[in-house]
Amino acid sequence: MTWHHAAACRDHDPEIWFPSDGDAADRARAICAACPVKAPCLQLALLVEGNTARDSRYGIFAGLTGRQRRYAYEQLRESGHFATPHNWRTAPCGTRAAYRRHQRHGETPCAACRRAETAGRAAS
Repeated sequence: MTWHHAAACRDHDPEIWFPSDGDAADRARAICAACPVKAPCLQLALLVEGNTARDSRYGIFAGLTGRQRRYAYEQLRESGHFATPHNWRTAPCGTRAAYRRHQRHGETPCAACRRAETAGRAAS
């Protein structure tokens, strides 16, 4: 079973997450607020949208508007801790593979990845 099956939104009309007014957005945010899988939902939205412009992000995901998701994306990229869902088979931070991933993406490797790279070089 994937996290999608536990999502609070799964039994609601999808149009709720693409509101035309503030009241509809509040309803979507209220559903997201109680969702047990808000974190993986946000991770997926950030991955799919990537470096998309603020005004090109539509809808409410994980309780956030497009502008809020863009801000979250920028903060994660700047910190070098842009994580992906575990089932995407991406190396977790703290490994040499993740160190190389940071480099490929033009990111500054996090402290855990730098330690793993240093330890790996020392062992070889």
